[in-house]
Amino acid sequence: MGWRLRILPGLIASLVLAACGGGSIPGPDAPRAAPLVCAAEPPPGGMVAAMVNVAEGEWRAFGSPVVDFRGGAPSLNPPGLDETDSRVRGRLQLYWRAAADDHGLKMGASDVPELSPWSAAFISYVACMAGISPADLPPASRHLDYVDHVIFRALGAQGDLTARFVPADPHETSIRPGDLLCADRGRSEGGPELDDWHQRAREVLDARARGWDTRPRGMHCDLVVRVGPGTIAAIGGNVRDRVAMSLFPADAAGRPIPVRGTPHWFVTLAAVDH
Repeated sequence: MGWRLRILPGLIASLVLAACGGGSIPGPDAPRAAPLVCAAEPPPGGMVAAMVNVAEGEWRAFGSPVVDFRGGAPSLNPPGLDETDSRVRGRLQLYWRAAADDHGLKMGASDVPELSPWSAAFISYVACMAGISPADLPPASRHLDYVDHVIFRALGAQGDLTARFVPADPHETSIRPGDLLCADRGRSEGGPELDDWHQRAREVLDARARGWDTRPRGMHCDLVVRVGPGTIAAIGGNVRDRVAMSLFPADAAGRPIPVRGTPHWFVTLAAVDH
């Protein structure tokens, strides 16, 4: 992963490939698949429409499962297909090949691609098929890699009008289709949760000052596909072990309402369709 070994290698592995970014690690000599060939650029309809179309197509391939967070305890109906179904295993391999890093290419060649959490690989696949440049959203097996890229691009080049994604506070910004809603999973791993993306920037800078490349943190991002009265509909990978659409409660301005059971959103990667 390119990190400097300032802590035990085993601890690094467990931290790096924790929730939504890895897991069962193939051996160093495991076969690797070829990287997926991506679209060169978004189609004439634009980047947002392309991302939504790709995500909805994958969702339908999984039987259109829906997780509804609007009524208290999240419910799954219809259930669709889960990751172990032979009808979708090949799709998981494509997602991993789109992630394009060493772990992703190993999982893309694996007969059991579901053994390692694949939600970031799914986002990489959507971006790949939609023709999004790696300069805007780098392919990765971990959400933190592309989230950090967007955050530090914004901090380092303020006023950059070419960026296709910019970080924003999800609770102060109207969510739109094409946005990536990203949650911190620190609490699920026993650590403090991030409340905003500026906190993430500070902890990465602190890690770099200590001689590390980054600070590991479990995350999860979903692609917003629709926003309607009281509801944000977003599609993500590895949601209940499938590509699922989640329905989140929203206020009249299209901002997520934090209620019990919903993810701890800390940043929106707001899509800018040039």
